[in-house]
Amino acid sequence: MAHPDIQVVRSNGVPLSVRINGIRTEFQSEYQRIIVADTEEFGWALFLNDDIQCSESDRALYDNSLLTKLAPSDRRLLILGGGDGMVAETALGVNPNLDVTLVDLDEAVIATCRTYLDQHIYEDPRMTVVVDDALRFLEQADPGTFDGVVVDLTDDPIGADLKAFQIFIER
Repeated sequence: MAHPDIQVVRSNGVPLSVRINGIRTEFQSEYQRIIVADTEEFGWALFLNDDIQCSESDRALYDNSLLTKLAPSDRRLLILGGGDGMVAETALGVNPNLDVTLVDLDEAVIATCRTYLDQHIYEDPRMTVVVDDALRFLEQADPGTFDGVVVDLTDDPIGADLKAFQIFIER
């Protein structure tokens, strides 16, 4: 039986209504409200604070758009955010010679995706998962360590800390 509620999410500030057929899990982590739901429009989807983060139907389109600059010669990729593991999984599929470092603030997102989205990329030996604030990680990282950086954060993750991100990019 379909869930009677309409979940309202925002994509680029534009309201979007999504029909929820069923919820696999819904809870408040230390940082955000996490929902994994079966949706009529997109299949399964991950929502953080009611914003859709990834979904079954458009995952490849989103992941590939973030990875357009990934080169066959790249060996070390940093993904900021991306706790759902989808971009990392796609990157390793496109370039099996990569070592990926994924930095996500919320360990609950990773655990949720492992359990409810059957995501196992975190155990791949080419993956390093760091649970930390992305900007704090950048402040301590050597920019020469990575061949590329993918920013797969929530809609407005940087806000006032934009300067810290720009400093890392310019180093």
